[in-house]
Order: sequence, then C-alpha cells, then structure tokens
Amino acid sequence: AGGAGSNTDAITKFTFATTGENVVVWGALLTTAVNGAQGMSNETRGLFAGGRGPSSTVRNIDAITIASDGTKHDFGDLINTISDGSSCSSPVRGITFGGTTDAGTTFVTTIEYLTFASEGNGQDFGDIQTARESGDNGASNSTRGLFAGGTGSPGKVNTIEFITIATTGDSIDFGDLSAAKNAMSACSSSTRALFGGGYTP
Repeated sequence: AGGAGSNTDAITKFTFATTGENVVVWGALLTTAVNGAQGMSNETRGLFAGGRGPSSTVRNIDAITIASDGTKHDFGDLINTISDGSSCSSPVRGITFGGTTDAGTTFVTTIEYLTFASEGNGQDFGDIQTARESGDNGASNSTRGLFAGGTGSPGKVNTIEFITIATTGDSIDFGDLSAAKNAMSACSSSTRALFGGGYTP
C-alpha cells in the first residue's frame, strides 16, 4: 500500500500460490495518498501506519480485511507522525520501529505497538538503541522482531536489534550486517530472517 518516493493511495495484491500472476488492484487507502508507510499483518487483518502525505508526515492507521477486497476502515493513530520506519508482526501485535518525523532529517527512537484485535491508537513499547529510518528492514516470527541497518545521524548503520513482541521494553543488540546500509528488503520464516539489497554509501 502507498508508494516509495511518490505518494499514492493504491493497495495492490497478488496470490502466493499463483506464479506468474500480475499484481492487481485490491483497493485504496482510506485516509490519504502516502509514501513510506509501515505495513503489518496477521492472517486476517492488514494495517498501514503513518507515511508522508502530500504536505506532511501523518499518523493515520488504516486497517483492511485481507480476504475482502476493498474492505477498510480507520484503526486509530500512531503516537508520532512517522514515515520510513521499520515494522514487523506477530499474530497478535504489529510493531513499528524508528523512522523520521519529516523529510529525513529528524530521526526517532520510538517503538510503538498495535493490537490487531483491539482497534485504537499506537501504544509505547520502548526505544531502539540508535535513532534511524530504515524503510523495509523489519522481520519477525511469532516471538521475536528484528530490524536491521538504516540511516541515522551521521549516516548509515550496520546494527541489527531485536525485541520480544509479546512484552514491552527497549530493543537489544542482536548482531551486525555485513555492511552499513539502508533501504533493504526483508522477509522471514519461523526460523530465519533475510535482509537483501540496500544502499551502502
């Protein structure tokens, strides 16, 4: 949902089991066209939080029912106006890490959590160790969330941090990437997280 680098309200979809299928339109965001929003989901519900709108960074959280094309509603608001953070999910919670409150000059340490079954505003979870924006650099299983790399001040970082999703508290050091980078993509199974691509200086 949304865009990267340019604003759009489009939500598109594909079916995992159908190879070669073109991405098709699912619907549109409820609130505004954005780029740099954070996405989270469980088996039933998808959430799209924050992002940069046409004139400013926003705190809106849109909720969709994944199996029902076009079914969407307002979920609540983030504590902070955030774009380009990382995100991850368990079956119960969605988590956002860090990000920027403007056009990439003010980075935050905030971790917020959302409870899929209970609509409402973001709740304070704790803080990451280094203020940064990361983009799509979050991965998780049902227990642990990881986020890696990103851009802070003065530049890109190589650290990987983790949280235990069911609790609250500050993130903990997990290890390091092979190089300092940002704008990677991430995916995960119940056992492994993978971080691919990205920008190095």
